[in-house]
This record gives sequence, structure tokens and C-alpha cells, in this order.
Amino acid sequence: PPFVKIRGGSDRLPGAFESRLETSLQLGVAVAAIRRLASGVRVTLSDGSWMEVEHVLVTVPLTVLDRIVFEFEPALSEGKRTAAAGGFGYQAATRVFVRFGSRFWEAGGLNGWAVTDWPEELWHPTWDLTGPGGVLMTYVRGDRARDLDARTPSNRLEVLLAHWEEVFPGVSARADGAVTHSWQGEEWSRAGWAAPSPSEDAQLSAEIARAEGPLHFAGEHASGDRGWMQGALASGIRAAREIHES
Repeated sequence: PPFVKIRGGSDRLPGAFESRLETSLQLGVAVAAIRRLASGVRVTLSDGSWMEVEHVLVTVPLTVLDRIVFEFEPALSEGKRTAAAGGFGYQAATRVFVRFGSRFWEAGGLNGWAVTDWPEELWHPTWDLTGPGGVLMTYVRGDRARDLDARTPSNRLEVLLAHWEEVFPGVSARADGAVTHSWQGEEWSRAGWAAPSPSEDAQLSAEIARAEGPLHFAGEHASGDRGWMQGALASGIRAAREIHES
């Protein structure tokens, strides 16, 4: 299927949900604890406030799940606790966006999308925008991503452009600047996406997505399309049906 994106940025998505809800979303406030009561669930926030609800939908990555204190009787399942403690592998991922005054790759008959001998995908995120300028982005994974993370931003760009010279000769002289993003350094992800081993997948995938009483689970890690937004959305639809039918 063709690639699609949310014009103006993916942070428009929660705003679109909010416009359809009767109550407003509380953004930027972390969940500190989830406690199961005799009837419903109490959710305590990092600012000390709390609310009691009938159901809770947990969508944080497994790498963050252990930061929330769960008070359940019975406790959260052993499978989920194992996955949250590091028993379900995640992929390291870092992006570097490089800006250019002209789309020289198109002049050379190239579309800006490629894979290289690094664990890397090369993307052209400005493919649908007008104007002479453009952006090329590297999507680096694994140890190569961790290596870039350990460098200063200027050295990171220097290393990347030296590598890209093998793909686009003369690219270093054309770059106007760059920004980077590392999911390993992101407080609410700590990694790129779920990438379990075959044995982890077989043993824990179904358990990760399984509801536990009034607690429901969604996110790309709880789907068959890990690493992609459609996986998160599909798992959200599945969890919404669970809540509706319970």
C-alpha cells in the first residue's frame, strides 16, 4: 500500500481525538500508579491527582511499563512482567534529517529512497512538498544507531555525510544543516520499536496484548505491525472493542 502521513505532524492526531470527546485530554502528565479496586480502577498521576474509572487502556511501550506502579490482586501477569523487565526485545533507532537547498537527487533521476550497507533506510520525507529544497533522512538501527547517539551532533553529521558520499558523491558540500532524534534517549520510549526474538514472540506476544480484567493493552508492541503507526492504531481498535463489549 502507498505511504501516507498526517499533514502538519503526528501530534495533530490526539487533537483530532479530543475534538470528538466529551471531556478534554490531559497531556503532559505522567501516570504514576494504577490500582485495581473492588469496582473499577484508580489512576494516580504524577502531580498527585487521581481519578477512578471503569477501564484503563495502557499504551506505553514495554520499556516504560515498569515505571508505572501496578497494584493488583492478582498481580499483573507474569508474562507482562517478564516483557517489561527486558524479556521482549526492542530495536534501537536514530534519525538524522539533513536539509538541502535543492533536490539534487531528483535531478539525477533518483527518488531519495534507498537502503545501504549500513542497517539504514534512506527516506525523502519532503516528497509531497513544493519548492526547490528538500530533506533526506537516515533511519539507522541497532549498534550503528547507538554509535551515532554517542557522538556530538556535529560529529554525527560528519560521519553520516562521509558515509553518504558513497551513495551521493558531493553530498557533503550541499548540506545546509541537520537535526537528529534518538528514541533511546526519549523518556517515554527508551527504544525504537518492539523487535522480539522468535522465541520471545512465540512465548509473550499473545500475553502482552491480553486484557486483564478492566485493564487493556495496546500499542505497536501489542500488534502484528510492530514499528508502524498502523500497528498502534489497529491494536487501539481491538482494545476499544474489548472495552465496548465487556
